[in-house]
Amino acid sequence: MVPPRTGEFGRSAPDTASLGGVERQAVGVLAGGGAVGCLAKLEAAGLVGALPPEARRHPYRITTRGVEVLERELSDFAHIVKVGLGRIAATMA
Repeated sequence: MVPPRTGEFGRSAPDTASLGGVERQAVGVLAGGGAVGCLAKLEAAGLVGALPPEARRHPYRITTRGVEVLERELSDFAHIVKVGLGRIAATMA
């Protein structure tokens, strides 16, 4: 028997691609309505927009404002990582 492929966090690869898998991995980040509730909040904030449904899929696209917010958040995270790595390096010296 061949073991199933595993994705991030040791879950099976198909599971990590599903919204349920994302919700389980997020450990509360998407709490308060799950992925659907999270998407509704992002849409209400103007960060994503719904595209026309495709069969059973309900795709979304990131808006210009969403890209701006994401860039700012990622920049903040990059700064936090840089400071943290600098502190680790200082303790190892």
